[in-house]
Amino acid sequence: RCTVKVEVVSETPPWPRNEATERLLQHWQQTAAAIGLSVAREDRGGLSDGNLFWHALPTLDGLGPLGDNCHCSEQSADGTKEQEYVDVPTFVPKAALDTLAILELLK
Repeated sequence: RCTVKVEVVSETPPWPRNEATERLLQHWQQTAAAIGLSVAREDRGGLSDGNLFWHALPTLDGLGPLGDNCHCSEQSADGTKEQEYVDVPTFVPKAALDTLAILELLK
């Protein structure tokens, strides 16, 4: 016999919507629209590094290339668990969007 004791010692809740981040999101959306792309809001859980500093500066997450199954390094034999992957053709458009948005912020 054995017993297991689970104790939550810390939690990382998702950062709340806030005015500074909303302005930054709108900027990315406008830049995306100008080059024929789109940026959609996606509310997530508390797994972003942005949760650590959203209160200090405007924060966006998910600006990299598209993909799926984040943080999953393995695939199950029965196929129910898929390995993380990235959509290679999205590297250049996402890099262009991020570069243009940052350059516009620097003006």
